[in-house]
Amino acid sequence: MEKTYDVVIAGAGPAGIAAALEAARSGASTAIVERYGCVGGNLTQGYVGPVLGHVCKGTIGEEIERRICPVYGNCPDFEAAKNALTAMLADAGVMVYLQTLVTGVEQDGEKITALRTEGKFGSIRLHGKFFIDATGDGDVAVMAGCPWKMGREGDGLIQPTTLMFVIQ
Repeated sequence: MEKTYDVVIAGAGPAGIAAALEAARSGASTAIVERYGCVGGNLTQGYVGPVLGHVCKGTIGEEIERRICPVYGNCPDFEAAKNALTAMLADAGVMVYLQTLVTGVEQDGEKITALRTEGKFGSIRLHGKFFIDATGDGDVAVMAGCPWKMGREGDGLIQPTTLMFVIQ
């Protein structure tokens, strides 16, 4: 199957959602691809409660936070946040592909022309004018042949991860 959009975004975490909302609200036909079964990334699936990255007032991040956080600064109800974020994308007209893994890219020289995906509906090639890699790990960029490195200079060590959990 093949689909064509103006903007195709890989990764439906907060950055991908913000990009999708802005693109769709600007009039671009927009699709977002998420390998897991819900949107929100580490915010909703990893229980990372504070919405980080505020640089100024009036941003899409602030709008998202108002929509999902009952009280500013408090961790959201993660299940309610999944629903609210999904509704925001639907209201903006974004096509959401859940449980869909990006397996490769198609290129014309250095320009990406399509993402190859596999999901519950089989193989789908998503063509687009613009592609945004919001995977968190730069998966699409790596598939497109961009140079990358991991860890800090010298010893390659990375920041240790932490474990979030909810007690009810």
